[in-house]
Amino acid sequence: MNQSQVTTSYTLSDPVLLSDERHKGKLSHLSVKLWNMLKQKQACDIKIKTCDVDVNAHSCILIATSEYFRKCFDLISRKRGTAGISGVIIDVRRQLGQGLNNKDMMNILHYIYTGDIEVTLDNCIFLFKASRILELEYLTELIIPLYVKICSLQISDLSAKEKQYLHYKTNYKKHEAADTSKSESQTLPAKGVGNNPEEEHISLETGNILPEHDIDKESMGGETSNDINKDSFEEKEPQMETENSHLM
Repeated sequence: MNQSQVTTSYTLSDPVLLSDERHKGKLSHLSVKLWNMLKQKQACDIKIKTCDVDVNAHSCILIATSEYFRKCFDLISRKRGTAGISGVIIDVRRQLGQGLNNKDMMNILHYIYTGDIEVTLDNCIFLFKASRILELEYLTELIIPLYVKICSLQISDLSAKEKQYLHYKTNYKKHEAADTSKSESQTLPAKGVGNNPEEEHISLETGNILPEHDIDKESMGGETSNDINKDSFEEKEPQMETENSHLM
């Protein structure tokens, strides 16, 4: 049985608290302590720039839970050399939207640290896209039902690539039961392959972001859901700076 579930009844006007037990199972008790330390700004070694207040975070948690952040910090480490990543301020607004604010970034970090996230009508589409960009696969699966239901999106309105992705994720068990004679590359394509329509996410290799279809601004809502950038990661690397100097 899928342990991920909506923990409370919801309407379009109420926030929805989603709890992902699978993600929680991957985290040690240390992550909860680190979340409390983050809120108190204790032992945080990096910052994430937003349009209002920069967000403190622990690079070790981000690297351990997000392939996107692992690639990001690996790139920063190579550029900074022996200086390391401590004290760096990264700017992912080019990827997540120029309107990325403190509240939305903290909501994403709350999921990364604890497995819980608050989904509303205003942030649903943004969180779905952000989960793909940051390569938080469990979060993507968790949000899909609300992505369709809360945002009132009809399958017929989606692009062909989104239809494939949603069909795959919502029929996961059916795919598991498929003919085992098929190769793994046919049934579960690997991440990061540029010609794979189910996994076209931003990466160092492909620079692609799903979804590609346009959604009118009224349906997207929220401060951060109207500026998802489709440029490549190579061309739009996260900006990096220290407290005293701009490095990139």
